[in-house]
Amino acid sequence: MTLPASFAVIILATIGGGISRERLEKIFRPFCIKRKNGTGLGLSLSRRVISQQGGTLTADCGLKEGSRNIIRLPMGEAVVESAVLKS
Repeated sequence: MTLPASFAVIILATIGGGISRERLEKIFRPFCIKRKNGTGLGLSLSRRVISQQGGTLTADCGLKEGSRNIIRLPMGEAVVESAVLKS
């Protein structure tokens, strides 16, 4: 019998100016950038790598509360073996 995998959750949060809802929908697209120094590939590559490991990378925000990136990574499956006793 295989039990469901448990997940490690990592939350990266900022305080202050968050991301608008319109921009939030685009931040995981390649080359979506608002900074002078950067390529715009960081979040899209991070999401791809995390997804390849069976995890998820999501974001939520509020303009006054700041923003959060939430990473969920599987910790593996627990396999339970039943022992059959011979009499």
